[in-house]
Amino acid sequence: MQKDIKELVVFIASPGDLADERQIIRSTGDELNHALSACGIRLRVVGWELTMPGYGRPQERINPMVRECDVFIGLLNKRWGTATGERSSGFEEEFEIALERRRNGEDAPAIGMFFANIDEDSLADPGPQLSQVIEFRTKVKAERIALYGEFSNADQLGKRVSNFLLEHVLPLALEADSGQSALDATGTSTPSRGELQATSNDGGSAPPPNAAAEQLAEVLGAFTSIMAGKNNEGPKLDIDRLALFARACERDPEPLGSHLANRLYGRRDDLQLTDLEGSIWVRTFFIDIGRSTSPEERTIPGWAILNFEGKNRQDRVERRLLDFTRIDDERAVRGALKILTSLNLRPLALWQQPENATDSTDLDEVQKAWIEIFAALPGAEAAFNYLVSQFRPDDIWLVRSLSQQPTIGESTKEALRAFEEAVNGDFAKLASWAPYSFAKNADAISEYLATHIDSLPSRRLEWVARYATPRLRRVAVRRLLTEGELKDTLLRETLAWKDRETIQMLSAKAASDSAFGEVALEIVSNSSNSHSFPQELEPRLLAALRTTEQLQALVESSPFNYEHWQALTFKEGEGMLEESRQILDTDAARWRGRLAPFLGDNPTTLEFVAEKIRAAASECIGNYGAGGEDALRLVRQLDRGQLVGPSRVLVALSKIARPELLPAIQEELPALDASTFVDVAEVAMASDLAPALARVWNTAETSNLREASRQWFLRQPERTHEELREALHSESPGERMTALDVLGTRCSNDELRTLLVEYVSGQRQYWYNVIAGIDEILYGLKVTTDEESRSDP
Repeated sequence: MQKDIKELVVFIASPGDLADERQIIRSTGDELNHALSACGIRLRVVGWELTMPGYGRPQERINPMVRECDVFIGLLNKRWGTATGERSSGFEEEFEIALERRRNGEDAPAIGMFFANIDEDSLADPGPQLSQVIEFRTKVKAERIALYGEFSNADQLGKRVSNFLLEHVLPLALEADSGQSALDATGTSTPSRGELQATSNDGGSAPPPNAAAEQLAEVLGAFTSIMAGKNNEGPKLDIDRLALFARACERDPEPLGSHLANRLYGRRDDLQLTDLEGSIWVRTFFIDIGRSTSPEERTIPGWAILNFEGKNRQDRVERRLLDFTRIDDERAVRGALKILTSLNLRPLALWQQPENATDSTDLDEVQKAWIEIFAALPGAEAAFNYLVSQFRPDDIWLVRSLSQQPTIGESTKEALRAFEEAVNGDFAKLASWAPYSFAKNADAISEYLATHIDSLPSRRLEWVARYATPRLRRVAVRRLLTEGELKDTLLRETLAWKDRETIQMLSAKAASDSAFGEVALEIVSNSSNSHSFPQELEPRLLAALRTTEQLQALVESSPFNYEHWQALTFKEGEGMLEESRQILDTDAARWRGRLAPFLGDNPTTLEFVAEKIRAAASECIGNYGAGGEDALRLVRQLDRGQLVGPSRVLVALSKIARPELLPAIQEELPALDASTFVDVAEVAMASDLAPALARVWNTAETSNLREASRQWFLRQPERTHEELREALHSESPGERMTALDVLGTRCSNDELRTLLVEYVSGQRQYWYNVIAGIDEILYGLKVTTDEESRSDP
């Protein structure tokens, strides 16, 4: 008798600029149907093309397909789409319907979002359509509300969609066939809540050689039984293990999904993995590290899978890392190199110099390893950055030998030759490899050049100062200032940097070189847009260039220019303290009186100038004041709710606040719930004012301030384990990571293993970055010192 066909509906959602990509997905569905026909599974791909013209709102004829689909695939390129009357585009309306189904507890649809890679020119000037796409893309990636993928062309999209569909087809097909939910079939929770059932890992003896094969044979046997229509016979099918094995057997496997990896991680003590399965898991782990810029972005736990206990553990982990520097997946290579770099690891297989330079056997092995690494990541990328980060003077033989290898790409050899010349004192070529400001995996290169900035050729300094990383730009400007070569357009650009260290450098240069200072002052004072430059820059330059008498005369002759008075506070320092106090105590009455004849009919402008003066006076008190009266003056200034300068007043208050003054400050401190304080929150929370600010910001509507407050509370020694564990469930990634950092210093490994079990065993939402963080604390290698970074032979 013919086996019943289980049909699963796949809905494609996208604007109209992805016709080829939509067709690729349809073709992918056809190919999968051919492969799955023997299993009694069929995919039906639908989308807006299948709707017929009619009356009413067009989107209403499309939405029923979204409400009935088993899989939702979203595609976005540069267009967001056209408004539907209820949402900003048809795509948004379709996505929200699918997401609402999951929020309402449905097991379907599985949601995958795939974004086309956008060229730099379009990103620089996105326009309204692409801007909405970028905003949505950032949200999906940050909040992880759907599977996130990228593609460069239609063929790559087809491959990634095929892998996505395979991962979700089997559990959905089983549910349709037997009435089992995905929870019953897998023994884990649904993807919408996170599916980890964690167990402790106490090490234990190695499994029997055939344990992995026996487990896998049981899984495949259950699958065969189900496909033969014998669903109720034998053990339940372990869908997750089957999905892991299927992904491991692919010719060009994509990484595991975060849900699948975390479900399997929770069962790691009971799993005996084949080499293929372990390899795809570790590959996924390295890819996750390679693409993450902070622990908050990590979602794949993997250190336990890499864990080797006992003697020579580091050496064995290094060997595993080396294995993944030699594969053809640059994402995994990048992750492995990031680990080697961050842990200061120098495996002998990459760094050992042969005892006899004429005997090239060992040298060839080292060269082969580096050749494979540079083949995956050529030029000044993560591979070159790792080499620079771990370089020692006696490694010059390695750099020289690699730069002569014909099988290494020319761009890589140029970088190696440039580095060799720099080691020998000639930085002319290496300067051209200075990383751009947006460069990733280039910290070591940037730091090496910054350390040797005085050796860079003058002709290259201007480029470095304009385009390189912030650290390099700053040291390049310092040298240009010293040599008197910071001129013209570059000077204007540098003056616009809103960077305190740069402002101090420019002010010091103006004090020692009046000609330079006058040019800089003219650029700033004559600008048509006062917001183009840091607020304190003009007063700083005036203080450096004018005498006290000149500044006093300017204040008397031009009451509108509050910059002149602020320049006096920089010039005279503590000598302006009493006048600053008077300004705050009298609400700048003297200035108001002088301005009234000119601005009597324009109270808004008069108040604006008065607020600028009060802000400058507050800064003077913050720099030179002391005691409770001065602190309360600043608190009252903050309570005014002024339009300009409140963040400057808060910084001033944080400078003079002392623990003994906090009771009085707390009694009068206003809520300060405004985005204007976000940029100075870190500085303020690092001062003695932090306890008072934490209290008022703990319930702030401004999320950044609320998070700053809660992170501060979590770091306090009186926080209990219960409070810290509660914070691990917070929706704020920063709070979760702060709580985990504190727990990592307080808890033993056994306590952390228990915490992991309890964290995921309840019905509350939990987060994969916490799981990945605990995994690293328990099983990750620690950073080695320079003496420890050499492996045992």
